[in-house]
Amino acid sequence: MHTMPRDVKMTSKPGLGGAPHLAGQLELLDGTQARDPNRARKFDLLGKLEDDRIAPYLRYIACGLCMPAPIAVDLDVSSVCNFNCPGCVDGISLNRGLIPADRLKALILELAESGVKAINFVGGGEPTTHSGLPECIQRADYCGLVTALVTNGSRLHKNLEVYAESVSSWLRVSVDAATARTHATVHGVDETYFPTIIDSLEILAGIKRAHLGYSFVVFPTGPRANYHEIADAARMAKDTGCDYFEPKVAVHPPTKQILPVPTRVIEVIREQVARARELDDAAFRTVAPPSLLRLATGQAQSQKKTYPVCLAQELRTTITPSGLYACTYRRGENRWCYGSLEEGSFQTLWRGPRRRQVKDQLFPERDCRHFCCRHQQNRYLHQLSAGTLVGADAAKLAAPPAVDDVWYP
Repeated sequence: MHTMPRDVKMTSKPGLGGAPHLAGQLELLDGTQARDPNRARKFDLLGKLEDDRIAPYLRYIACGLCMPAPIAVDLDVSSVCNFNCPGCVDGISLNRGLIPADRLKALILELAESGVKAINFVGGGEPTTHSGLPECIQRADYCGLVTALVTNGSRLHKNLEVYAESVSSWLRVSVDAATARTHATVHGVDETYFPTIIDSLEILAGIKRAHLGYSFVVFPTGPRANYHEIADAARMAKDTGCDYFEPKVAVHPPTKQILPVPTRVIEVIREQVARARELDDAAFRTVAPPSLLRLATGQAQSQKKTYPVCLAQELRTTITPSGLYACTYRRGENRWCYGSLEEGSFQTLWRGPRRRQVKDQLFPERDCRHFCCRHQQNRYLHQLSAGTLVGADAAKLAAPPAVDDVWYP
């Protein structure tokens, strides 16, 4: 692995080569790419685990071992947000500070040295409110880590070139509207933000390295209702040069349960998504997560989980200013926190007893009654661990990891 010495200063822009042997690792865990073209229209997280590049890591789980490091990290560099979205899904973790710049620089090196392959710079808050974010992404890219960014887009224009050159996997902007008026209502901001965001998308489309996405949380009722703009937003995404459009369901902040949707609204959502998909071509597609597909087909939103532990925790973790958490659904909840960056290095915390305790105590059937996007991955991983996976996937995962790479907890 190639890493940057701790005393190196970023005095020039890193090359655009990144790490070809790792390209796509983050897409594999987030469903923005699909190995099988026939699955490309779905947010296919299960298909990612079937990719040959992930197989070496899954052998740890097949052998009942803990991963030496997660494949990907969701990194909240800041819990500060410049928007004021009513009922923010991450409200519990907002305004709890940011990761100090020096600690953030050291953390990137710790992640690379520990074996992490990819970082998703995301929120708790809005990541671009952290003044050190551009250099942090550059540093991660320089270290050979695959990088992604999720943002509300309002501050992209301040560092467009850096994001275009150093975000290597995907860059997703949470727009949630097709008009300035709806955007202002959904996000609790002035209408002037919307054209600035669209302008940034258009510029990025011409110079970006990563897949560029336009995200749209569908609010079915109340003042923020925006479901009638899905198709128009997809058209705007395509016209601005985005690679994909991602409509998704809204959830109730405390419980993470999908908001109930009236039958008449479901019909409109179905029609709107169908119109959005008519825009699909070789350069653009609409990506729908399983929760939205279930909603559009009138299926129940409950998700029965019968496995005793969440094995997906081994593949990725969440780091925030307030601590390290089992997953993004649990950020800000002390019960599922396994340490703080003030307590030690990432590798020390990841391999420490508190993380193992959190993993063992989290009982999905009891604690994860929400619609979890990792559910199908967990079912696959438990089949793998139990030896009940059959076919080609079972054969290629049968060999144990190299002894030198194994961490025995």
